[in-house]
Amino acid sequence: MSSLLAIVMLMISVMTPQLAFAITNEEQAEVDKLNDKINSLERDIIASDNKIKAIEEKKITTKQTVADLHTQVTELDNQINIYNQKISLLNKTIASLNTQIKQTQEEIVIQEQDIEETKELLRQRLRTMYMAGETSSVEILLSADSFESFLTRMQLVQSVSKHDSDLIKEFQIKIDKLKESEKSLREKQVQVQSDKEQVDVAKAALVPKKRQLDAKVIQMNLQLYKLSTEDAQARRVQQDLERRKEAFAREVDDILNGRIQHGSGSVGKMIWPVPYKGTYISSRYGWRTLYGQPNFHRGLDITMPGAGGTTGPFTKQLVAVADGTVALVAYDPPGYGWYVAIDHGEGVQTRYGHCYSTKVRQGQKVTQGQVIAIMGTTGNSTGAHVHFEVLINGVKQNPELYLSKPPDVK
Repeated sequence: MSSLLAIVMLMISVMTPQLAFAITNEEQAEVDKLNDKINSLERDIIASDNKIKAIEEKKITTKQTVADLHTQVTELDNQINIYNQKISLLNKTIASLNTQIKQTQEEIVIQEQDIEETKELLRQRLRTMYMAGETSSVEILLSADSFESFLTRMQLVQSVSKHDSDLIKEFQIKIDKLKESEKSLREKQVQVQSDKEQVDVAKAALVPKKRQLDAKVIQMNLQLYKLSTEDAQARRVQQDLERRKEAFAREVDDILNGRIQHGSGSVGKMIWPVPYKGTYISSRYGWRTLYGQPNFHRGLDITMPGAGGTTGPFTKQLVAVADGTVALVAYDPPGYGWYVAIDHGEGVQTRYGHCYSTKVRQGQKVTQGQVIAIMGTTGNSTGAHVHFEVLINGVKQNPELYLSKPPDVK
């Protein structure tokens, strides 16, 4: 009889899925130690992130300063170009005035030569008259042998005298006009030269300003280069911190997964972990963008209106999706926050993260639908929700493949 009972008990033990025990005290101590390291790294990561943000802000400010300086340099270049154009135009005007003055002076010389030539002709005529004994117009008239000759000689003398006088006067008027024109041209030349000197002074005042701005642009670009170097170095440090944090997190997973007894991966249909109407999935399993970076989400985020946001009150209960044993109740500040891990046997484990508080203890047996925690936003969370995971033989799966979703959840 006792042999038969032993055989029956053996058969029951083989046929019945065996639940794993909760982690040992030594394992719990190791998990706590790893979480302390993760927490320390998370603080370093936050400090590094703040440093990167500060550098980015400085880069933005510096880029804006460089842009403003380039605008000022462009404006100065435009002003200098305008002054150069004015100087070029004034130089052309001065050259034109110089040409006109030279031409006027040449015309004055020509007119003065004409006057001298006319005077010379007059002197020659007077000399001829003198040599001929006709020393005066009166003598020329008195030497006439008839009245008709007298009239003729009189008209001749008057004509010659008047012609010479008019010619000299005409030349003199031209010279006076030319000299007046030369005076006007020289006055214009003085004014244009004064204008040019003023433009030269204005342009010269801009040159050191532009030189200073160019030096500032070089300085700010150098600062921008240094900031970019610091940024790259800070990001490398942050990536190293993230890798170390991830390595410690994997060690925690390894401890938990080491308690999972491998099996068929089936424990029946799991119920929805948030037992209320109006729940919805805020982030599904798979790739997503988190904080501007691609991120693979290895769980299911579930929340609902009135869950408490980031400040509470937190009252929404979370329930075990299937029967099992509480493998771990722990606090992971940079990740899950307060979380519960339940071993359901057959290699199946579920985890409930970001809890406000927990209602079970490690090693406790739980039944499907039993309250295990209160939904919250502890750890790396931006609002009240539960981060729910399903692991089959230590590998995280898409929870939607195992959960019975309420009809109103899409």
